[in-house]
Amino acid sequence: MLFKIYFHKGYGVPKISLLFILSCLLVTIPSYFNNAFYDVFGGVQEPLYFWQNFTHNLEHGDPFQTGLPTLLHLSINIFVIAVCGILVEKVLGTTYFFVLTIMALTVSTAGRFLGIYGNGASTIAWSYAAVAFYSLILLIKGKKKELFRDPVFYIIIFILFTIWIVITLFNFLWKWHNSNTLHLAGVVTGFIATVLFRNIISDRINRFVTQQPVEKSTSKWDKHATWFALYVPVFVLTVLILAWTGNLPNQALPVEVTPYGSAPVSAINEANKIITFHFKESMLDHINQTSVTIGSSSDEPLTYQSTWQDSNTYIISFNRSIQDSERIEIYLKGFYDAEGHPIPGEVKLYYGEQH
Repeated sequence: MLFKIYFHKGYGVPKISLLFILSCLLVTIPSYFNNAFYDVFGGVQEPLYFWQNFTHNLEHGDPFQTGLPTLLHLSINIFVIAVCGILVEKVLGTTYFFVLTIMALTVSTAGRFLGIYGNGASTIAWSYAAVAFYSLILLIKGKKKELFRDPVFYIIIFILFTIWIVITLFNFLWKWHNSNTLHLAGVVTGFIATVLFRNIISDRINRFVTQQPVEKSTSKWDKHATWFALYVPVFVLTVLILAWTGNLPNQALPVEVTPYGSAPVSAINEANKIITFHFKESMLDHINQTSVTIGSSSDEPLTYQSTWQDSNTYIISFNRSIQDSERIEIYLKGFYDAEGHPIPGEVKLYYGEQH
């Protein structure tokens, strides 16, 4: 039954869902290969452009990969949209599905103004899952035996269990509470839409169960919703071209951080036991990841302190001179310029013999 609902032409083409998936791919894939685009579409910091208040729903991952891996994050949300979103669009029809999407988008955007930052289509996708859940309940009442023989039914159950139980617990354990908050907001939005559109849902599900034809809508609102959804990937492509060519106003151009390579430990001693990092641009005095690994067999402890000397200078100082037999590895990643925009790149620095 569900297979027929998904692929029967008479039940409509899920244009909004497909365009949504396309828009997520157009935003996330370029950002994955060029971190500078996170500062154009993403929502992990104060927006540089007004459209980031909306396009952060299409962006997945973050510039420094501190959260869920980008491609995994993208795959989960696209899978939910492709399964739950398409089902719900078939149930609600184009216009009401578009309204649901706007409702969830508004909730996600409101979260930003409340200080809940984050990227991804999860809030919207989770709202689809809520309506899909209610639709399954109605389908079970009407065609229980047939539904239980349908493999698509178990795929949807697996998705609902994964996103509502597994991912929620995972986020809780990793203390990603913003994600759980946005997910919960999406589910609540979906159930609110279920109450508002329950008559539409019941009527369409009844038609599916009794195998009645679904009338093709010629509503002007369906056409407006489709055109609006089509404008999104077109807008994204336009912004991508402008960003790629450096023609966006106030664009934060990427400042690459070049690895320093390796050097003998004597270089640290000659610099008064200090390693100094100079940046051409003014920087924010915060680095996401700072790792200094010391390999030493000496009985005399070797410790270090790191600090920003000024907005362009970061130093690491040691408590004593470094011995020839000792080895130091330094890894820095997650830089921000003075305006708070992420800068791609990392520093990997080695002193002494590498083993």
